[in-house]
Formats: sequence, C-alpha cells, structure tokens
Amino acid sequence: MRTRTNAPSVVSRLPASLARVLNGTRHTPFAYGYIFGFADAVFIKEGVTADGERLGDIASLFQSLFGPKAGPMAFEYCVESMQEEMFVRGRLLGGQEIFDLTKSQGEQVPTALTTYLLEH
Repeated sequence: MRTRTNAPSVVSRLPASLARVLNGTRHTPFAYGYIFGFADAVFIKEGVTADGERLGDIASLFQSLFGPKAGPMAFEYCVESMQEEMFVRGRLLGGQEIFDLTKSQGEQVPTALTTYLLEH
C-alpha cells in the first residue's frame, strides 16, 4: 500500500469525539467502523475511486492517527471486522455523515460518533 500526502487533511475533518477513541477509552467496533467509513467517504469525495487505492489511503490515515505500531494493527482490525454488525453500523454512519456534511456545506455537524460514545 502506498502512502498519500492527503491523510493529514482527512485527520482535520474527523469529529472532535475521535480524541476519545484515540485516547484508548473507546476502542469499539462501532468507533473503528465510524472512522473507517468517514475516511473512506472523504477519499471518495476527493476522487479516489479504486477500492485498493482507498484502502491504501485509509491504512496510511490509520498510521497517522494511531502511530506506526498501532496504526497497522487498527487497520487490520477493521479489515477483519468488515462483517461485524457494529463495525458495519459505524462505517455506514461515518460515511453518511461526511456526505451530509458536504451536502449541507458544513451546516450539518457529524454527531453519530459523539452520540454513540456518550451513550456507551
């Protein structure tokens, strides 16, 4: 997988509630799915349409977010969790929220991850 230079720009678009996930307090399938889906949707919006290329970009992003050791492990966890119900729910909501954010021109703030973390 190749490293892209736009991974940090994706990091700046992630919701503030991501800090709780990155701090290690909420490593859940839903949270990882949300981050994965959010990032995947950002890369799609940026014109990265090939699945393999997007996966490489997401792997690079996870390394940026979680560090050189934990990043690849977090990404591998995501790949292994693709069929898990809570991961899928998070992925779908994360992806939907970036499209809603874009469509609303920044008016509709992503809240699904924050809501989930507050409730669980």
